[in-house]
Amino acid sequence: MTDFSHLSSIGVGLNTTYQFVEYAILAGGVFIGVGLGLMSLFILYPLLIPNHQRLINQIITFSILSVCSSIAIYLGRFLRINSWDIFYQLHTTIASILGILNQTDFWIFVTAFSILQLMLMLLGYQLAQSDDM
Repeated sequence: MTDFSHLSSIGVGLNTTYQFVEYAILAGGVFIGVGLGLMSLFILYPLLIPNHQRLINQIITFSILSVCSSIAIYLGRFLRINSWDIFYQLHTTIASILGILNQTDFWIFVTAFSILQLMLMLLGYQLAQSDDM
């Protein structure tokens, strides 16, 4: 969903066909990514979590996933840290990660994005469960 930050490079209006196509491609990729992520979660969650139908188990599990995901998104999107940097630039990567822990922007992003993801996961899972009944 952070890919929507690229909208400013496309332009703010739909003045040309080019802009409309660029918006459609960007939005399509975002929605497909979110949809596939939620589908994989909904397939694996019941297999891995006992009593998966209890709301408290959903809240705890989805909260942990949301916070971890939000931190990873921040590291990749804003610090431009990739997973292989841990192997090739371990000290620099750790220093970068430790350096953001006292930044307000980091905590605001992680909190806001975690809440957004948690709501999407809970709502999506509840809707998926109601279809199965």
